[in-house]
Amino acid sequence: QDKYVDLKRIRQHIQKMSGELSDISDAYIGEELYHGRAATRSRKFLEEELRPLLTRMNMSKIGTEEFEHYLHARHAPEANAEMARRNPSQKEIDAHIEEAEGKVRELEKRRGHAEATGAATASLDKALQKERAELSKWKKAQAFDGTEEERHALSGMSNAEARKFMDGLTSEKRARLEKLAAMVDAIQEKTLVTLESYGLMSRQELDEWRATYKYYIPLHRDEAHPDSVSHPIGSGFSVRGQESKARTGSNEKVTHILGHIAMQREAAITRGEKNRVAKMLYLMARQNPNEEIWKVGVRFTHPDLCALAFLALGTMMGGRMVSVGRRTEHAGQQESGGVFFKRLLKSNSRLPSCLAPRPRARRGGQATPGLSRAPVRTPNEAFPSRHPARAA
Repeated sequence: QDKYVDLKRIRQHIQKMSGELSDISDAYIGEELYHGRAATRSRKFLEEELRPLLTRMNMSKIGTEEFEHYLHARHAPEANAEMARRNPSQKEIDAHIEEAEGKVRELEKRRGHAEATGAATASLDKALQKERAELSKWKKAQAFDGTEEERHALSGMSNAEARKFMDGLTSEKRARLEKLAAMVDAIQEKTLVTLESYGLMSRQELDEWRATYKYYIPLHRDEAHPDSVSHPIGSGFSVRGQESKARTGSNEKVTHILGHIAMQREAAITRGEKNRVAKMLYLMARQNPNEEIWKVGVRFTHPDLCALAFLALGTMMGGRMVSVGRRTEHAGQQESGGVFFKRLLKSNSRLPSCLAPRPRARRGGQATPGLSRAPVRTPNEAFPSRHPARAA
């Protein structure tokens, strides 16, 4: 039974009224192709990237545990530095507050002098507003609750531990590990390229990611957080939320690095193919307006804003927003758009629940988290993001 038969009927109605749909706006055909496209791309990743890596590991006589430990040790120093920056000590916070207060006082003094002499103050006002915001940010900041040793080992491995492991490698074994690590780096870069090609992340976001981490690997703690949703792919054909979340770090043991690397790619492919269908549905509704069936949203430059706006609209009008898709513009700016079914008529009564199933409750009776925001963004550790209750 075709659960998207309602979409098919809408498609037939559009064809009857205005002719054929274009290839980029036929959401029904997009849904039919979705599973095959996603499966083909996942299989290609397995056969051309993941399996050769595992074969090379076997030929090099390098076990999974040893290789993952090497990848972790290689990444630990840069990850620890970034995590320490995001988890400041009270001493660092106080220093930032003192510095910001000094800048504010100086700007206030300069502005007063400019005002007294009749000089322009627009640039000073702008600078003053910026420094006051900076001061407010640091006054609200919370210091890391732990020792300095813990704060500088939030990758799950201290720099000293990483250095000890690296120093203990023979030159011959290091060479074998480096060759394998280069294959991992290529896989990770291809995952970022996949996110960009699907329009899920912009070039600017990914360049910032690359500048932050040279040897990035996902740092998940599956044993410490067994109930965390590490690699969310969204419900139905909606890609709400961001692709990356801000790492906060943890001193818990990192687990299953290679498994999470594979899951990251699989989630990127799945969300990317879903985004392709969501964009088709958005264009289908936008090019064929019908106030009795659906409404499209104004384009937003942030996917969460789009989703929140439509959820609010649905509450007011008794309907339901079922799809959020996004794309990256030529200038690197991301846009998001949603399709909102205003009325659940007989012609589309089952369609909203098929396109976007209601979130299921988690164990313990807690609802599945909805939209989330993170202060500092790095590509989704979970998909590993958008990086959350899971300490990646």
